[in-house]
Amino acid sequence: MFDQIYNFKGKHADMVIQLTNPIGPNISAKIFDTNYDLYAVAPLVGYLYNRKAPVDKSSDSNTKIFRDKMMDESENLKYNYRLLMLLCNKNLDSEERTKIAFKLDNNDEERKKYDELYDDYVRGGVEVIYEHIFEDANDVDGYLMNLYEFIDDFNNRYNVEIESFM
Repeated sequence: MFDQIYNFKGKHADMVIQLTNPIGPNISAKIFDTNYDLYAVAPLVGYLYNRKAPVDKSSDSNTKIFRDKMMDESENLKYNYRLLMLLCNKNLDSEERTKIAFKLDNNDEERKKYDELYDDYVRGGVEVIYEHIFEDANDVDGYLMNLYEFIDDFNNRYNVEIESFM
């Protein structure tokens, strides 16, 4: 689990490349420093915005996260995976969700459909982030304004619920 190269393909690779490259000429700032940084938050964004996306093969684009990085970050990624599996399998009882989240680490075959679900949320999260930042903008000022509005929207959506819960 999280011990292999991760490949973004097609339109998702194009989106990841744009999100991890400098946002403008003569500007070194990026939305995300690395593919991993985006990969770490994308599944949670995908879940929170209820967006899943299948693998896209509309182009030959490809970008990856190397195996060493995946293995170095495997504990953090497992945390995200477990959290997502507990949240998104609400139709199952708590015992089954716990099994999926915590007891299938070494059972690749039984875990496969849940890994695919996780990857669907990764791609969906990439789409959400990309659309919020780059759609309806065509320059650095527009991207930064969209990023600010996305973060503000995210904060308003989810911080309110957290505060009211406490």
